[in-house]
Amino acid sequence: TLNQILEQVQKSKGNMTLSKYSSVLENNPILEDVNKAIKKDPYNVKALTFRGIQHLTSVKFFGGEGYNKALRDFRKVISIKSDLADPYFGIGTIYLELAIFDLIDRGRYKVHKKGKMLVNKNSGLPSVEQIPIFELFIDERIKEVLKAALHNLQKGLEFEQLYHYAD
Repeated sequence: TLNQILEQVQKSKGNMTLSKYSSVLENNPILEDVNKAIKKDPYNVKALTFRGIQHLTSVKFFGGEGYNKALRDFRKVISIKSDLADPYFGIGTIYLELAIFDLIDRGRYKVHKKGKMLVNKNSGLPSVEQIPIFELFIDERIKEVLKAALHNLQKGLEFEQLYHYAD
């Protein structure tokens, strides 16, 4: 089943998905307020969605259990209000990233041209100077994860987003 495949993929990724969760996010004052709002109203779709997005974002910087926590929040949002795009986009993104991490961990890729990334000294933001060119060798295990990712991303396109970048 997809859940078994995802569990295998997460275990193979090790420190990115299952390592000790960073206290940086958990001690974030904004998330403390969001957690209070969820404790007060466990069906607060906006707070659950925001927290899921924060957990998904945190895993990119800190590793840890952000994927698991984000999946829990996104699935809860869908169980409460299934016509929002955000949780589907979040789940699709998680599945896609886990598939790519798993392929890389298992050496199922080939780099044709290395990329180059720089950090802006003034802003501290990264920028890509040269885009890498690589090939991923997809197997049956990852096909299922990618199908689930695509399904969720397409499902998200059917609905309005709760959060917009301009908000």
